[in-house]
Amino acid sequence: MQATFLLLLSAVIELQAAPATLTDHLSQAGWQLDKFTQIRPGLTHIAASKRGEDPLKLQLIALEPGQFDGQLKLATATGLYPALTPLPDIAKRHQALAGINGGFFVMQRQDGIPGDPVGAVIVDGMLLSEANGALASVIIGPDDAVDFINEPAISADLQLDHQFWLEFTGINRAAGLVRNCGPTSSTVRHDVTCQQNDELILWQHPPDNFAAEIISAEGGPKRMLCYVILNDRLTRLDPANLPKELPGPMILATGSYIEALKTHIGRNVSIHQAPNLPQNLLSSGPSLIKQGQSADFETQQGWPQGHLPDWIEGQHPRSIIAQTNTGMILLMTIDGRQPGFSTGISIPALKELLLKLKVQNALNLDGGGSSTLWLEDKVINSPSSGAPRAIANAILMLPY
Repeated sequence: MQATFLLLLSAVIELQAAPATLTDHLSQAGWQLDKFTQIRPGLTHIAASKRGEDPLKLQLIALEPGQFDGQLKLATATGLYPALTPLPDIAKRHQALAGINGGFFVMQRQDGIPGDPVGAVIVDGMLLSEANGALASVIIGPDDAVDFINEPAISADLQLDHQFWLEFTGINRAAGLVRNCGPTSSTVRHDVTCQQNDELILWQHPPDNFAAEIISAEGGPKRMLCYVILNDRLTRLDPANLPKELPGPMILATGSYIEALKTHIGRNVSIHQAPNLPQNLLSSGPSLIKQGQSADFETQQGWPQGHLPDWIEGQHPRSIIAQTNTGMILLMTIDGRQPGFSTGISIPALKELLLKLKVQNALNLDGGGSSTLWLEDKVINSPSSGAPRAIANAILMLPY
């Protein structure tokens, strides 16, 4: 009996010590602890600050797998896709205990459809956005687990007459406009939109405003044909006269794909998603820490030498998902662009901090005005624009 009690006591002490170790690491890195609160078993909130000429404010939620009785969840902005809405709305819709903004996305109509994510996104087993070709990814779940990987080369295919295969060049996005370019790592450029003449785009659940919002996308191709699958047959529709209610998935073709589909109209076709997909996956970048090591991962992930140097070296708001060498999962924001309160942090300085926190793997999420951290029905960081920005997706901690 005494031995059992001592084992339980040891486990409790170890549980309490794990987040406290983070505060020790922060203190050793020159940060002052402002707040330390255990929200529930396995979930702790830490706030810290740095004073001086370039002050900094940090908010951190630490989750201990196996101790937290909830689950991690990747969520889109709304039930429609793509779409944009602030983190508080996403968190409330899912009754989330905590959450952080997700990956990069199209913001301006000239770059595609606002809310279209950059890189691969899988939610509840459904591929919602194709791979970018260079980013890193994090697998969310099952339960309270994460796995940091290179972005998988995943898309979907169109099978023609049971024998010919065409890979979709895009999923749920405007034809002809590729945010961050790609699809190979050598051509990827962060915050750059490239035009693509030859496109085969799959829209799994076309929105009601499909004709106005997607077909007429600014900067898209001059000629585009639309198709649906009716009774397993490829059926062409007039882009200028689409029905209000679209019968199932929509296929858009431009350039050489128009010719490739011409002889298959009225014939058997089917759509195939890549097999063995994780349930939830988010692509972002750059990688900050891999297997406990720091390197210039950004040069291979959309920020080659000389491209957007201020994005890397400048002091900006940042959002991060990370995992320590003891397995703790961290959701963290560092506020920025607020002189006298928090100036922001550069990517090199952020890597240095994460190494001091004994982080094993870390992925940079969308930062700047998107950086938002939510806990117990409120935003706990200070978004640089004064209010939470509308975003495309979020990583949530659900209390069940």
